[in-house]
Amino acid sequence: MRSDSLAALVSIHDVMPETRTQVTAMMARLRLPCEAVTLLVVPGKDWQEGDLDWLRSLQNAGHPLAGHGWSHRCQPPVTLYHRLHSALLSRDVAEHLSFSGDGIQRLVWDCYRWFIRNGLSPRSEERRVGKECRSRW
Repeated sequence: MRSDSLAALVSIHDVMPETRTQVTAMMARLRLPCEAVTLLVVPGKDWQEGDLDWLRSLQNAGHPLAGHGWSHRCQPPVTLYHRLHSALLSRDVAEHLSFSGDGIQRLVWDCYRWFIRNGLSPRSEERRVGKECRSRW
């Protein structure tokens, strides 16, 4: 396989006001085209106008933005799977694991509305997923 035919798609998780400095540093080190680095945004954090301006500028530069949960904190785990996942993998941030289908649908729509309300364009995949959630549940 020729090296010029390889491509990387990278996602940076946990984009929120408190990780803004680290996210900016990661993007600088990656040196990838903007469209190859999807930024996974946690909308339920304390976003100030300057933080939102930063997100808008990243999206305007070509970075795809996608919702990544809501608060980056989960409710107390209900299922054994969620308890084990929280203890071993996610450190209590996999907020969706104990949600019902309706809860996941609410999470997706809340995130979608947050993007719109703050002048950000949700990715077409999120719009599609939102429609699929609505039709399934």
